[in-house]
Amino acid sequence: MPEDVPPADSAAAEDQLYTFLAAVAQVDAILLRHQQQYQFDPQSDFYPPSSELESATRAMPYWAGRSANWQSNIPQFDLPAESRMAQLVEQYQLSEFELAVLLLGCLNSFEPRYRQLFAQLPLQQNEGPSFGLVQALFCPGTFLRHAQRASLQADAPLQRDGLIELLPRRNAGEEQGYRTHEMVLDWLLGSESLPAGLQGMARWVEDQHNDRSHQAAVSQLAFHQSLTPLLDIRSEAGTDREAYIAELARHFNSQALWVSWLQLLNTGRDAPLLLRQLFNFTRLTRSLLVLDLPPPKAAGEGGDSYSALIEQLEQIVEQQVRDGLPLPICTLSAAQLSQLPFSRLSRHALEIGVPGLEERYNYLLSLLGGNTPQWDARALVQRIALPFDTMRSAVAESHALAMQRGKMWPQEEDFRAAFLRRAKQNFNALAQRVTPQRSWDDIIISPGLREQLDEVLCAVRQRERVLERGFARKVGKATGISALFYGDPGTGKSMVAEVMAGALGVDLIRVDLSSIINKYIGETEKNLARVFDLAVQDAGVLFFDEADALFGKRSETKDAKDRHANIEVAYLLQRLEHHPGLVILATNNRSHLDDAFTRRFSFITHFAYPNADLREQMWRAVWPPQIKVAKEVDFARLAQLALTGANIRNAALLASWLSAEKKTISLEHIERAIQRELSKMGRG
Repeated sequence: MPEDVPPADSAAAEDQLYTFLAAVAQVDAILLRHQQQYQFDPQSDFYPPSSELESATRAMPYWAGRSANWQSNIPQFDLPAESRMAQLVEQYQLSEFELAVLLLGCLNSFEPRYRQLFAQLPLQQNEGPSFGLVQALFCPGTFLRHAQRASLQADAPLQRDGLIELLPRRNAGEEQGYRTHEMVLDWLLGSESLPAGLQGMARWVEDQHNDRSHQAAVSQLAFHQSLTPLLDIRSEAGTDREAYIAELARHFNSQALWVSWLQLLNTGRDAPLLLRQLFNFTRLTRSLLVLDLPPPKAAGEGGDSYSALIEQLEQIVEQQVRDGLPLPICTLSAAQLSQLPFSRLSRHALEIGVPGLEERYNYLLSLLGGNTPQWDARALVQRIALPFDTMRSAVAESHALAMQRGKMWPQEEDFRAAFLRRAKQNFNALAQRVTPQRSWDDIIISPGLREQLDEVLCAVRQRERVLERGFARKVGKATGISALFYGDPGTGKSMVAEVMAGALGVDLIRVDLSSIINKYIGETEKNLARVFDLAVQDAGVLFFDEADALFGKRSETKDAKDRHANIEVAYLLQRLEHHPGLVILATNNRSHLDDAFTRRFSFITHFAYPNADLREQMWRAVWPPQIKVAKEVDFARLAQLALTGANIRNAALLASWLSAEKKTISLEHIERAIQRELSKMGRG
């Protein structure tokens, strides 16, 4: 049995087989009786005597003068109520004639000897039974035969719902052959394997028995489940969608089948057939069908043929809903997806939100067996907000890391390493990940600036705790924390951003504006959306350097290009306000930024030129312990020259290069290096 198939009870499967064999025996008896009687029996109402066939001058058909004949060979099936065959009859409202047709179409696949038997019978040109043979077997009476024709039409359940497949005609005028769909036969025999065509795009959602994180949210569906055929589930990035779907399936006392809508659409012409198979399979197994919709970019691609296919699939879904599906259809999409398929269906909207701090903390404690660790677990889940499924794997990895270090139980560093590894996203060319190497001890800033930066860190650390105390309702979704660093080049904006990321125990995600900004309309916005979507799942601090290139003032709308540029600015404002982590923007000139941005920043911090006292501290601290500076160097005098921290660092590095062959850096080396630095600045 494939790994993705839920285990079946062997005794129950055996009962299903016995029920199937008992029903087949009834059909088999009729088939064998017909084979023995077949020789164009003159008493047969279906096969007329040869003398009548040879008469070319009959005034009326051979049967027209006879009395109404409702003779029937349709089996009377005795099906246990709990059997799958009874479920099949109930689900599709099948008559006993239609069930007999289904069983007859199973025989070739179930037992190959029937192929030879069918080939010997009249009205047969295919290996499978024909519709003519079906009528001859079960409806020998003329009137009954025509009364049952409707059950074999394209709009009847057998064909419409794909329970049987039509075989191609090899010659014009030959009887239409058919076979029962392999999926139906497998299910009647007790299997729940996915049909071959669906295995690449559908999978079972594992029941997470110990996870009840979404139980409260799902329990609210009790009132709505009978009122709507479609559950429209929207999820934010970083949410544990699988746990939610598993809880939803448990709510319906079912199992969930997760299907990639994009992969289904990419099958092209086969998509309608595969969708019918999906509906059949979920109806047979009474499982919850979950269509995972593609992101907005992928959903809008494909042109007219793509739209036509979606419309065709919508019609199939609507027809299935009208037929009365046992469970609602679920569509699973990103929160920002605006256009959804099946627009004509009534729906109930659900949202899967990112779990809050207390939820994450309590879930971590449950993974640790309820034991409160000695280290600050609350701070860990506050800094690194993993969804529950990722948190489970991170806790498992922390145990493996501890064993590698020869420890029986993981420590704080093991959990932090495992959590950070799970949170890291791949930004490719859009941003570079910087692992902080410097701390507060490596920078020299004014007490006032340090106080402002501590306030930013305090806001980040206490954000969720304050929101959970009632502010979430007050501020809505605009709960993001953003900081603007502005000041002259070299005043330490980038270095401070790195230090702050280190203080939070996460990486700095430095956005590469050359990869973000695109001359084509709409592409810059798509790149930004990609960065923010990844950053939501990443624990890192998002850093935009020289942000005025991207967040500059909006221009007067003169053409389509200006209009799209302004749309990009508005989009950035929205993402800044909603981003759950810290976003830092740096610019050399605050006046270059759009006023709408400066009004909405949580913090605005000015990085001024350092005063003489700070510059003296920088000159003294810039030298590594291994570097010896001559005693005659007067750092207080050097500090009188207006330089930034970056200028001082560059001058110290150049002086060290110039004196590399000597044991001591002299004042001459430092003054020469300062002169070169001033020349670079145009002040030499």
